[in-house]
Amino acid sequence: MSKADAGLFGGPGDMAVPARPNSPPQIDAARIARPKAQSQAWRIVRALQMLGPMTREEICNVTGIPTCAACGRLAELENPQRCRHVMLATPPLVKKAGRKRARSGVRVWLYDLTTEGKAI
Repeated sequence: MSKADAGLFGGPGDMAVPARPNSPPQIDAARIARPKAQSQAWRIVRALQMLGPMTREEICNVTGIPTCAACGRLAELENPQRCRHVMLATPPLVKKAGRKRARSGVRVWLYDLTTEGKAI
C-alpha cells in the first residue's frame, strides 16, 4: 500500500468495526476484524478502478470477498457518514450507477466509483 493509499485508508486501527462498548467479547472480535474489513474495502475500490461498474455478485467473484462482507463494505464506501462506525472522514467513494439484469432476471444495482473514488 502506497503512502497515498495509507492516507486514505489509514493504518489498521483507523477503520472502526462496530461493537457494544460494554461487551468485552465484541470489543475483542471488532479489534480482530478491523484489518480484514479495511483490506476488503480497499480491494473493492481497486476492483472498480480496474474493471468499472459491477454488480455486488461480480464484485464478490472478482475480489473473493463473501457476499455478507461485501454488503457491509459497499455500504461503508457508499455512505460513510450513515454507518454507525464512520470508517473515514471522507466523501463517499462508491455510488450506485444504475441497474442491470442478473442471470436470474432480477434487476440488481451496479456499483461504480465516485469522482473521489476514481482519484485515489
